[in-house]
Amino acid sequence: MSDGFPDAARIERYTRGQCWLLAMALTARTGWPAFERTFHYPGLGQYEHAYVRVPDGRWLDAEGVHPETFADESPMNLDRWILRHAMLGQPGGDLDMGRALADAGELLEITGLAELR
Repeated sequence: MSDGFPDAARIERYTRGQCWLLAMALTARTGWPAFERTFHYPGLGQYEHAYVRVPDGRWLDAEGVHPETFADESPMNLDRWILRHAMLGQPGGDLDMGRALADAGELLEITGLAELR
């Protein structure tokens, strides 16, 4: 895995509630498809997470580039994510697509993926 955001605040924001917003912003900047899947952690439960798939098959989120592939990932269902957050409130603060787009651009630079867009 290559490094993602250098600060804990953005990693927290985009891994604990606004992963779908970052995935949308990355898709808007690159055209790469956004996916979602449920991660299961024995003894800790499960959580749903959204990310983009890089053209070489790796996946990208706030924590960086990951090499794994998943047979059980699905294309991101944006309507479901918006409804979920409307019903549950918005963890991680207010939605700000401008900030997410800027953060997505910075993440692409940090991870060395900017030239792939």
